[in-house]
Amino acid sequence: MGRIGKRVLSWTLCLMMALGMLPGMTRKAKAADGDVYNIENGDIFIKDDQVSQQYGTKTFTEITITGSKQYNLISIEASENKEVVVTIKDLQSNTIVVSGEGNVTLLVEGHNVIAGGSPAWIYRAGIQKESSGKLTIAGNGTLEAIGSGFSDDEGGAGIGGGIGKSASDITITGNVTVIAKGGATKSPMRWDSSQDSLSGSSGHTTPTTTTSPT
Repeated sequence: MGRIGKRVLSWTLCLMMALGMLPGMTRKAKAADGDVYNIENGDIFIKDDQVSQQYGTKTFTEITITGSKQYNLISIEASENKEVVVTIKDLQSNTIVVSGEGNVTLLVEGHNVIAGGSPAWIYRAGIQKESSGKLTIAGNGTLEAIGSGFSDDEGGAGIGGGIGKSASDITITGNVTVIAKGGATKSPMRWDSSQDSLSGSSGHTTPTTTTSPT
């Protein structure tokens, strides 16, 4: 084989290696690390290491949710002995529902506003914890969590349970700032609700800002 032929063969082999096309090699799917999902594209459902939005489901290692959409929600389910870590960054959305027997960590980046329930009569919490596992909220950003409801007497918590429901095992840590407001807001995108709770059933306490210790 001449010099030119060897060069062509070398270039071809390099190209085939880059594309994973050599015999015995399997082309690796695009790495899921650092996947970013936009809530504007529809509800987001996460279970363990699987994420679904619209008609697609894929495995992830790290995931960030961003964007702004009033009526779309996020569901995060962790199975027993599993831990799911989700980053929210500059997110504005409907309720985040946490369920399952495993542990969930929300990492907060930027400014996030989560409003429970749309329409308001659903009486959801902003971050609605339905799980028996632990919920940890951490990060360096700000989280405003607002429950929904029609009156001062009933509504979902900012973080915790929906109306008439309690929640436990909620930890806030790191440098995250949390503003939790429960109850009375006829529009889930009004940020002037007068009630507040970090873990109660209807959020019937004084509005509070919590800045976690360093």
